[in-house]
Amino acid sequence: MSDEISVEGDLAIQDRVLAETQILGRPTLFRTVIVKVCADELWLGVASPDHRLEAIHTDQSLRLTIARPNGALVGRSGFLRPLGGSKSRIFAVVRPAALERVQRRAHVRYNIELPIHFRNIDPATREPRGKAASATTLSISPGGLLLKTEIPLVVGQELVLTLPLAGDDRVDINGVVTRAIAEDAADSGPEGAPSSTRVAIKFGRVTKVDQDRILRFIIMLEHRRRELAARAPVAPAPVALPPIDPNQPLISVGLHLCEGSDAKGVRQWFDSLMPFDRIELLSLLQANMAGGAVPGATEAASVRPLAVALGLLAA
Repeated sequence: MSDEISVEGDLAIQDRVLAETQILGRPTLFRTVIVKVCADELWLGVASPDHRLEAIHTDQSLRLTIARPNGALVGRSGFLRPLGGSKSRIFAVVRPAALERVQRRAHVRYNIELPIHFRNIDPATREPRGKAASATTLSISPGGLLLKTEIPLVVGQELVLTLPLAGDDRVDINGVVTRAIAEDAADSGPEGAPSSTRVAIKFGRVTKVDQDRILRFIIMLEHRRRELAARAPVAPAPVALPPIDPNQPLISVGLHLCEGSDAKGVRQWFDSLMPFDRIELLSLLQANMAGGAVPGATEAASVRPLAVALGLLAA
């Protein structure tokens, strides 16, 4: 449950704030505290100087999460400037006009698909009964999980679940269905496939030891995910190209870009063309370099800057 509230009088110095943005295409977090509240700005401080602040552009979007008991305030903001140069520990952001209050979950939840098994609990004997059914988790936390199964389940139904952890480790936990939403067969797979149900389960009889085992497993998965993300190549930032007239001949556009952009920008423009246009442009370049007159080139062999930018000729 969430609601939008005014931030007037609701922000104070030393409030803890999590600022989230992207730097070079990667999600980046800053754990900060409010050091000054202005009419249109918030000044946020980090524990030590952070050179990453210099890589954030003015007006770049940020997501701010302000800690509150049993919840948080969440809102959108924009980066304004670092304060203090390369040794900056403080930066200014736009003060949000409104913040959304969100309820904090009792446990961290991690989105992951894992095969699990469950059995019904007999209300009389309180023991598992029947054949084990299979399902797939959609998210999991130390306090419960969300799963998807083709077995119909109803709210209030009690289950014992077998969860796989690291290696051959397993944990058996009792749980109760708190929400069950049937999906249409058309949305759950090919025609003729059985419909599935999304089921939220709250753990019942679960020990602190088992909760810690699940939490350690979640932390391990998150650590591995971040390691893989850190190793992934970063996509180059797009080059800002000068305004061009799409009605001009392709060679004219390319030569115009050579005047206002570097070779990287010209190649990005070339890669954005349709395959037929790329083939046509290369044919025209070849014809002009051979001494022929082509549309967009004022004289023979005048396309050299474009040919060099595209790597067809040495500089």
